[in-house]
Amino acid sequence: MLIGRHAEKGSGDRILLYGAGGRCQLFLKERNFFDSSSSDEREIVGLIDDDSSLHRRRVYGYKVLGGLSDLPELVKQYQVRGIIITAMLGVESKIAVRRFAREHQVRLSEWRFEERNFDPGPVPLLTMDEEKPDRAPLAAREFLERQG
Repeated sequence: MLIGRHAEKGSGDRILLYGAGGRCQLFLKERNFFDSSSSDEREIVGLIDDDSSLHRRRVYGYKVLGGLSDLPELVKQYQVRGIIITAMLGVESKIAVRRFAREHQVRLSEWRFEERNFDPGPVPLLTMDEEKPDRAPLAAREFLERQG
């Protein structure tokens, strides 16, 4: 497991990353959050992930603060203004986090990388969302039920 270095506190928004897997690592590398010379002024306060075995651990130099159900407390505690989805979430998880962000006036975005086919051949490439099913539909369903 790669352990990165925390970026210095920025003067911009405080954000959470949703997803602590390989896509999170790629996001951090692309945005230079492993490097103190990052031009991104946002401050990552931590990560959330639906895999409870990661909770309270450090991943890529950032603490996994909890999961989807912990969002209300984390947003308040850390004065979070934005969430960036770095995981491949299923439909239910996306609905839950979108609803939460809208109701709590938190900016929500999704970081994606994709392969684009420049060959006009007849075989379409699958997007990453089509390749892997939701890993935590139960957690999303429970979160939605608690939110009303």
